[in-house]
Amino acid sequence: MDYLISKKGMEALLGRPLSSLESKNYATWLELATARLVSLLCLPETPTEITDIRMKSLLAQLFGVKMEEDKYEERNGIQSKQVEDFRVTYAEAEETPMERLVRVNASDIAALTQCRGKIRSGKVCHGYRLYPV
Repeated sequence: MDYLISKKGMEALLGRPLSSLESKNYATWLELATARLVSLLCLPETPTEITDIRMKSLLAQLFGVKMEEDKYEERNGIQSKQVEDFRVTYAEAEETPMERLVRVNASDIAALTQCRGKIRSGKVCHGYRLYPV
C-alpha cells in the first residue's frame, strides 16, 4: 500500500521506531494525521503526495501526537475526591500535546498555511469600510 510517508520514513521523521500499536494501526493513524494536517493548514484537498520536508515533518508530528494525547488523557483529570461535603479537585491544566505541537511549529505552519482571510470593501453610509470575509 502507498502511504504519504512510508513506515521507515515516519520512523526517520519521528526519530524513533514505531510502537507496536502505531505500526498495527498505521493506515488509520496516518489518515487521522492527514485529516488534521488538511484542517490545520486549510488545504483545499487531501494531498496525494508531499514533497515539502516541513509538511512531512508536521504530518509525522501529527501522527506521533496521537500516542501523546492518549497518555495526556490518562495522567490529567481528577487529582482528588472527597465524599462528605462533596469536593473534587482537578489537576492543573497543562499544555495539551496538540497545543504544544502548534506552538513549537508556529513558523512552519505560518509558512505553509493556506488559511487566508479575504478582504472585501463596501460603501457604508459615511464612507468606505474594509471588513474580512
